[in-house]
Amino acid sequence: MESNNKYIVAVSRQFGTRGLSISKAVAEKLGVKIVDRNYLTLVCEKFNLTFEEIEKIKSQKSNWWNDICHFYSNNVALAASEGDKKPVNTITPKALYLAETQILKDFTVHESCVIVGRSACHIFKDSPNALKVFIHGPESLRLANTMEKYHVDEKKAMEMMEDNDKTRDNYVKTFSGKSRYDLRDYDLVINIDKFSFDEAVNIIVNAVSSFNK
Repeated sequence: MESNNKYIVAVSRQFGTRGLSISKAVAEKLGVKIVDRNYLTLVCEKFNLTFEEIEKIKSQKSNWWNDICHFYSNNVALAASEGDKKPVNTITPKALYLAETQILKDFTVHESCVIVGRSACHIFKDSPNALKVFIHGPESLRLANTMEKYHVDEKKAMEMMEDNDKTRDNYVKTFSGKSRYDLRDYDLVINIDKFSFDEAVNIIVNAVSSFNK
């Protein structure tokens, strides 16, 4: 790492690994901001969509980017004629991804942070100041975590795991051309079956400290 620059902890995770909670705890210990789906409101504002609308579309079909554009065309056509808004027909399937990527890059110039998901491990794959982390675990443990967190039965928990991981897999593969399970793309891989929550947090924090000297 180039010590004079801000650093990025980019976290990719399987559903049910408590990856978001681990990331938040890491950010708190490091004293930096956590950047997740709720932080990137500028993307929603740009395209007049809420995160809930985007996530709902993403979860329904494999070609969710096209559906987003269709949704935008049907529901925000009037807004396109206002001021400097772009005409609807200029919105491409890559537009939302590129807008989010630019927001992430602009933000990380000024502040160190922990980024959860958003394909950050691939967006910052060539950054010397990025620690790229993948959190995974056995199906049985992820299933138990999902049932406990969302108060659902085993069948529903399995559906949630499969749907969410499929959506994340498609997102990364669509725009990076790679599988997010290619461990060569990460600096640190943590199996939650081998470490407690606190141990996983400390491993990441210590890794940041070691390369941020």
